[in-house]
Amino acid sequence: MKDSLLDTLLNFFTSKGFYGSIIVILVTMFILRVIKQYLIKKVAYSGKDEQHRNTFIGVIFSVLQYLIIILAVVIILHLNGINIVSILAGLGIGAAIVGLALQDTLKDIISGINIYNNNFYKVGDMVKWNGENCDVSYFSARVTKFRARASNSTYTVCNSEIRSIEKVKDSRYLNFTLPFS
Repeated sequence: MKDSLLDTLLNFFTSKGFYGSIIVILVTMFILRVIKQYLIKKVAYSGKDEQHRNTFIGVIFSVLQYLIIILAVVIILHLNGINIVSILAGLGIGAAIVGLALQDTLKDIISGINIYNNNFYKVGDMVKWNGENCDVSYFSARVTKFRARASNSTYTVCNSEIRSIEKVKDSRYLNFTLPFS
């Protein structure tokens, strides 16, 4: 039994599927890095401000990242001899189940795209969320992170949970007293 298990492991680690899978993973990581650098470079020279650039990169990169990872998984399955045609044929029922399971995630992504397209807020803006003045510290297709100014607490909120938000203009206050005579 030990010899057959050892032989099976040895055959797997010396197969073209194993090395192909490693190559696909490395190429996927490289492609994601190149896309992120391209987005940073392209948006940096587009005349947009830094807040707009960070928001745009967060949304676009997170959507592309999911698509590329799904494609890489399909390629790895094919390289390891798993018949993806039969898997794709059975995805009708699976798609309904996955759609129901990912319903909240899809709501978050659609809400994130809506927030970005309508310019409700961007990274660096001050907003009033949940009764507190907060800075938007991170924004992606799925979540937004707020940092409360008063308590310095950080909140991570799914984009679909943000029903209303007030964008507050950043203001400077000067406190001084005048003598009344």
